Amino acid sequence: RQLIDMNLADKSARHLMLITVAGMALPVSFGCGLLDHDRAEVLVGSQFPDDQSELALVQAINKVKNAMSVGRTIVLMQHENIYEALYDVLNQRYVLKRQRDGSYRRMLRLAVG
Repeated sequence: RQLIDMNLADKSARHLMLITVAGMALPVSFGCGLLDHDRAEVLVGSQFPDDQSELALVQAINKVKNAMSVGRTIVLMQHENIYEALYDVLNQRYVLKRQRDGSYRRMLRLAVG
């Protein structure tokens, strides 16, 4: 628990990915304070055909991008179809874009397929 907390607090650390097949991991993570209801967003996928469409995949990836851009925690459940698109995120393959005020914004391409 202490190592996870340290990783989440470290702004220069790699993105943390916890993988589990246990259905109780989500309520336990919220219950023990590892996840905060105010800062975490849970995205649940499914095997329904409409949820496997390219549009649904792009929408899920955009939700991940938007949450990451504001520093929110994302929990993906049953989203095996977009995990591959997130490899560049986990490997921190960012491009720095200079803003008008001189600061830099980290950008990255995410795609399906």
